[in-house]
Amino acid sequence: MENPDPYGDWVLFPADDRKAELPSAQDEELLSVARAAWPRALAQAEKEFSAARLGSDGAAFAVQVWERLLRSVSKTRHRNPDHRPPILDLEKYLIGAFRHRFTRVLMREQKRPETIELVSSIDLSC
Repeated sequence: MENPDPYGDWVLFPADDRKAELPSAQDEELLSVARAAWPRALAQAEKEFSAARLGSDGAAFAVQVWERLLRSVSKTRHRNPDHRPPILDLEKYLIGAFRHRFTRVLMREQKRPETIELVSSIDLSC
């Protein structure tokens, strides 16, 4: 049977890394939880992006934020796993961290037109 959502697999295990080793149990758990959480995260991102009137690219920004989040969480979980307390509810953690990161992206996107306008209004002929 084919994997229902290969998205998380290629995020955490690029093609060249797949040959080297199989996913660890930590990564299998992360992938499973990420597959369950992704639809909620995407829906929230699209809702916030359209509410901010920034166009229809909310899904593209959401994918970028989600990729970085999954890689970050995976790296953190592999680094000294015995010295860190485990995340008790990984799905809630992923959703919360995603919302936090996505909000920062929204704020940057909202400031972008102001920055472009400011830079274009500066007289560079001095």
